[in-house]
Amino acid sequence: MLLENEDLSPVVREDLGVIHRQAQRVTRLLQSLLSYARPLTSEPVAVDVNRAVDEILALAETQLAKAGVRIVTTLDRSLPPTSGDSSALEQVVLNLITNARQAMDDGGEIRIVTRMAAGESGWIELVVSDTGPGIPPEIVSKIFDPFFSTKATGTGLGLSITYRIVRDHGGTIDVRSTPGHGTEFILRFRVATDASAGLTG
Repeated sequence: MLLENEDLSPVVREDLGVIHRQAQRVTRLLQSLLSYARPLTSEPVAVDVNRAVDEILALAETQLAKAGVRIVTTLDRSLPPTSGDSSALEQVVLNLITNARQAMDDGGEIRIVTRMAAGESGWIELVVSDTGPGIPPEIVSKIFDPFFSTKATGTGLGLSITYRIVRDHGGTIDVRSTPGHGTEFILRFRVATDASAGLTG
């Protein structure tokens, strides 16, 4: 393998490792596109939402920094797991971060929060917000529609796929946005039970 070449510098090895992981992620994205019309069929397992955030930030943080985007996280490390597909939930995090970055042409801040839902026992919340220009009220109801995009080069599938994945996990997704004051996505997932996540004692 190329990565095993002893002549490669540590920096080149690290860059190649990132490229390899990104290629794997692109492959999973293409699989998601091909299966867009079908619900998730894999056996649900216990998934740590914080780990999904960590995995994506490990890949995306450098590029975000180059784009002038600062990441601020407030993650509750004591959260119980939810039930589902870890790769799919990583895709959700990636889609929301990508959407936020693309909304901030001149850089800004993305905040990611995980917590137990207040007043809703048995639910976990994942909140992704940005300091971008916000979404005009007249199009907020359209952002999850397939192929709807305000970007000239956008596919209009990122948020649609996100919505589908969250729904297939039995979760909910809400958006709050005020023009000039950024956008906030609030995702809720049920805490896993032994039966729903294949947990064993």
